[in-house]
Amino acid sequence: MSPSGNRVRYVLWVPAAVLALVTILAWTTPLDRWLARFFYDGNGWPVGETAPFDFAYHYGQHIGFLPALAALAVLVAGFFRTNYAKWRRGAAFLLLLLAIGPGLLVNVVFKEGWNRPRPRETAEFGGSYAYLEPLAIGEDAPGKKSFPSGHVAMAFFFVAPYFILLGNNRRAALLWLAFGIEWGLFVGAARIAQGAHWASDVIWSFGMVYFTGYVLARVLRLDRMVPDEQSD
Repeated sequence: MSPSGNRVRYVLWVPAAVLALVTILAWTTPLDRWLARFFYDGNGWPVGETAPFDFAYHYGQHIGFLPALAALAVLVAGFFRTNYAKWRRGAAFLLLLLAIGPGLLVNVVFKEGWNRPRPRETAEFGGSYAYLEPLAIGEDAPGKKSFPSGHVAMAFFFVAPYFILLGNNRRAALLWLAFGIEWGLFVGAARIAQGAHWASDVIWSFGMVYFTGYVLARVLRLDRMVPDEQSD
């Protein structure tokens, strides 16, 4: 297989396989409810109120704006300093990904129209709605904004530099990817512990941000932004 074929395989198909596996498990097993029940004590979600998870809820998505703010600064600087000009495409990529991924897809299209009850809104955990599987569209009713998670999508936005760096500094790209996944999973664990989202909501928040990034990176041809001297 060619080097480009190997790259497409792990950049595209490995995350797609993980996303598909978690979705299938959430459909065919009580995975979502089992993980939620782990944090529910019969009356509430006390673990979700602990300091680390409370921090994740209040500040996790705000921290996610940091790459976008850096991108905006680079984009403006590129018009005044030539050494920043080569990064303007990458900066534009970050801003577009923020607007389309966490912004449009997650918080407007899906969260507003999918109507999946949150764990704490289901009868099993003290609410009034029935559990709804991932990807199943529910009937419109108050609340029911579980799928996907806006907080978690903003946390997973930290994977974005991976696509910018992959063509010329693979080690740095993988470090950004690892950090973005870990931060997203931490914020996701907090939202599960607070009864606000299911595990499948978390993985789909990752999928929407990641695959939007993949498509945008190809459209903007980020692999040609700088010479790819370290390709396999």
